[in-house]
Parts: sequence; structure tokens; C-alpha cells
Amino acid sequence: MTSGMPDWSKAAVMRGKHGTTFIPIAVDEDGNVIGVLMGSYAGDLKVIDLDEEGRVRAILTDPEDVFGNPNYIGAGELATRLGCPTWFDKRGNVFFFDDFEAATLRWEVTTDGTGASVALSTTRSYSGVQSIKLTGGSDATRKAQIARSFGKPTEKRIGISCMWTYESTTPQSLSALYIMFEIYTTTTIYYSYIYYDTISDTLKLLHSGGIATITDTLNLYMDDWCWHFLKLVLDWGSVKNVRAYLDDTELDLSEYFLYSVAQANQKPHLTATIMAISRSGYNAAVYVDDVVLAQNEP
Repeated sequence: MTSGMPDWSKAAVMRGKHGTTFIPIAVDEDGNVIGVLMGSYAGDLKVIDLDEEGRVRAILTDPEDVFGNPNYIGAGELATRLGCPTWFDKRGNVFFFDDFEAATLRWEVTTDGTGASVALSTTRSYSGVQSIKLTGGSDATRKAQIARSFGKPTEKRIGISCMWTYESTTPQSLSALYIMFEIYTTTTIYYSYIYYDTISDTLKLLHSGGIATITDTLNLYMDDWCWHFLKLVLDWGSVKNVRAYLDDTELDLSEYFLYSVAQANQKPHLTATIMAISRSGYNAAVYVDDVVLAQNEP
């Protein structure tokens, strides 16, 4: 036993007073609290709430606002207010995000069709001063996309989200905006993507059975100053989709398995992609900002 260190081989007890009653809090030989805490909640016993990994759930609070109302700020909300670009759905552990404020683009670029381009832009941004502008081609596959690859993903739930808006002069010339995952194993490529179809004004999903329309008509507001939120979550452990978001609408995708294609001799990895597709004969542009990739989604 190191001199000066507590002897954790002996159990210890802390005591607190509730009214005239002393409340003991037992500590085991490893220094772990094994009792309960009791507060002044009309005498009711309050047990500490733990998450599924044994961590104490906590919030940061100011006692009250200027009107005397108590304030409660969760850790996710606090992170958002301090600048993390996870605006709508704050669940999961972020392992990559890009607000496109860097001087150079950190994504692989693919374009196809006359006039297609990808470039950083200061014309519109959701946060900061820059976003990425995707301009689809007017012919061929009419696409403009950015992609980012990572090593073999863990068998857990992963998510991709972004903020996006139309380019001011061409909202009616956009065909679709996609966000997608591709997961490569040594024998198979698994695909999961959702896209907003501007022609039908619906959100669609690629799954094992093909393309499914997962919303009714959305009546989405088409204005270059209006930013929209798009998110997709899949479960790599069960090889299924989980949920999607478009703005404040949450969609259950748990009945849909991932689309797959057999392809041998692949190196296992994950690729995240965002893609804009123009309508034929047009160069439609979309501004994308605050891309977030998260794992351990609930």
C-alpha cells in the first residue's frame, strides 16, 4: 500500500442528514458508492439514474432564468450551443464532422455531366461563413458528389446527417439530394441511402427490396434561405436501416434490410457520400453544411 493513499480494502461510510434522520451511503472496498443519495424532494427517495453502460446521467443547470423559471441544459444541447454542428438529433458519438470552414476541401470529389462542379462557397452557410456547393451536370448522370472513407466500421449503429438548401436561381431544376453509406466487406457491398425527390416531393429509401417511398407529399419549402435537416441511421450489427429524418419528421425504417451486392476481394471499409442530381438540361446547385457522422446511435 502506497503511503498516504486511502486503504480501499476497508469499507467506508458517508452520512448525510435528512431532517432529523441520518442517511448512510455505503462505499465498497473499491471505492464505489453502493448506496443511494437522498435529496429534499418532499421526502421521496431519489435513486441515481444510470445509462446502459453504468454512467451517471447528468445535466448542467442554471438555478433559474430572469423570470424565475428553472433552466435545464443537457450535455447535447450544451455542446450544440458551444459550436458542435449536431443541431436536430444529438444522439450518438460523433466520430467526424465538417462545417466546411477549412481553406481546402477534405472530401473526394466526383462530378459527371456538362457544367457539373463541387466547390467551397461563401454565398450561403448554415454556420460559419462557408458551405460546400454541389452543382449537378446537365447531361449524362448529372451528378456532383463528395465522399469520405473510413476503416472497417464496428457492428453498431451509425448515422450521417447534414444541413442543405437550394441554390437561389434553380430550385425547380434539382432532381434529388442523396445522403448515403456504403459498407464494404471482403465479399459484399452493402448500401443504405435516402434521398429527397423534388419531382414527387417525397423522401425515398434504397433497401433490400428496391426503392421505397417513406413519406407522403412533404410540401417542402423551396427557398435558398431556408435550410433543411436530413439524417439517416443504420444498424450494421443487424444489417438493417433504423430511422431517417427530414427536418422535424422522424421516420421508422427498422423493417428495411440493407441493399447488398456480392463483390469479392474488397478491403473492408465505410464510405459516406452526399450527392446532388440535376434534372436533365439543367445545372442545379445545392449548398450543404455541417455534415456529422456518428456511431453508437441508440
